[in-house]
Amino acid sequence: MTKKPLTIFIAVALTVSMLLFTGCGGEEPENGSDVNNTNNTNAAVSEEELNLIGGSLSFVREENRLEYLLDRYENIHIVTQFTDGAEDQSVCFLFDGQPAWASVEYSETSRRVLSGWLGPLYFYCEPGKVSGELDMEMYKFQESDSLDYMISSYISEDAQVEKVEDLEPYLRVTAVNGDQKDPEARRDVYILDKGTLRLVEVFYMNENGVSVGGHSIEPGWDENGLISNFLTAWEETRTVTFVYDKLLSNGKTSTETVDVEVPATWEVLPRYPEETYCYMNRNLTKPYVYPGDGTEDYTVYVTNTAG
Repeated sequence: MTKKPLTIFIAVALTVSMLLFTGCGGEEPENGSDVNNTNNTNAAVSEEELNLIGGSLSFVREENRLEYLLDRYENIHIVTQFTDGAEDQSVCFLFDGQPAWASVEYSETSRRVLSGWLGPLYFYCEPGKVSGELDMEMYKFQESDSLDYMISSYISEDAQVEKVEDLEPYLRVTAVNGDQKDPEARRDVYILDKGTLRLVEVFYMNENGVSVGGHSIEPGWDENGLISNFLTAWEETRTVTFVYDKLLSNGKTSTETVDVEVPATWEVLPRYPEETYCYMNRNLTKPYVYPGDGTEDYTVYVTNTAG
């Protein structure tokens, strides 16, 4: 019988390859922002051109919410171009009805999932084995409004529209991230599908107008069932219990217990902000050793002091 997998929250999803791009433009938009606020009072763009993008960059963000896009397309393929010419490929997809993220290797000779985030669970794949770390801070303090994270969050909340060009069937929008009168302010160029305002490509430009990287985005992509095959691991799960006995500065000990369901073939350990040590018994005399694949539940005892 298939067990219900770990509940997913998208706030951590972009911790993979997309956030590794140092030229990524814009701050994370605030949740619940007013989509009718154009933020373009000083923009060198006509009202007619603004109408092409729904009147504001905020509206474009709304049209590119992950929750909305994945409900429509199920998965999204993203290619990230770095300054040195290298590329990373990622897939954002639905897991248990919520967005999740995976970095993938896709070439003529290799097609496989490398790593990713399923809410607070980070996983990484090695030949013949998948391991993971459960980020305990994210697990304990995640909030439901994190689902508002948008794929077009590269667009700064303060960005101004400088120019809109009609490139049938696409639109090209130039956004100024910073003071529009500052000649060194970065210009980010967004290519939008004219019919849906879906983000197709984004290019990040330096003060000299030279592209320093960007992303291309393709919806409805799951090459050869790469993600769906990967997710079959969740058909058989087991419960791993983490018991954390934390020695406090006053000499007392606090104890917290967390149960998490993970695939029976995955090794998962907790990750706390402080250094911790893992054991197989409460007396802390048996150092942790992965018990192996299987459906039998087990417990890991964790402490912030060496036993």
